[in-house]
Amino acid sequence: MAEQNVTLAPGESRLVSFEAIPQEARTFQVAVNGLAGSFRAIQAIIPWAFSSVQCWHEASGIGTWRESKFSALVTNNGDRAVTKTLTLWKREYRPAEWDYYTGWTWAWFDWEWVESVTMTLAAGESSQYNQQKQTLMSYEIKREQYLKDSDGYESAHCTIQKIPY
Repeated sequence: MAEQNVTLAPGESRLVSFEAIPQEARTFQVAVNGLAGSFRAIQAIIPWAFSSVQCWHEASGIGTWRESKFSALVTNNGDRAVTKTLTLWKREYRPAEWDYYTGWTWAWFDWEWVESVTMTLAAGESSQYNQQKQTLMSYEIKREQYLKDSDGYESAHCTIQKIPY
């Protein structure tokens, strides 16, 4: 590791800094004239790539409701195996407020959690993510969906347009 020797006169202070690049993820101890501390080195984040992002509605449903679906190919672009939690999010564009003179005002509503799954991928490995939880949408609305991993990386957003009558 790095080391520096600094001599100070009584009452003198000086900023000392140095860079230490550990070769392994663990906690390191630091000591300065009997004062002890520590820092924790962590492994670098391995970003996952999302491709072939698709969302659609199934023709079968209940009355005017249709089941929406989402899928994406997830690839570990790193040099080691990584386990992450993937979370599917959705929001809808639907009637928000009624006005007697102008009719409905439409708006995008807040993002909602759909489901979370844990996935482990080896270095260079890909896996298909397919939505497991059933979610219904009315034929009158639009829906936007995306996938987010536990490090905050997001897939492309995709939108299901209004379903034709």
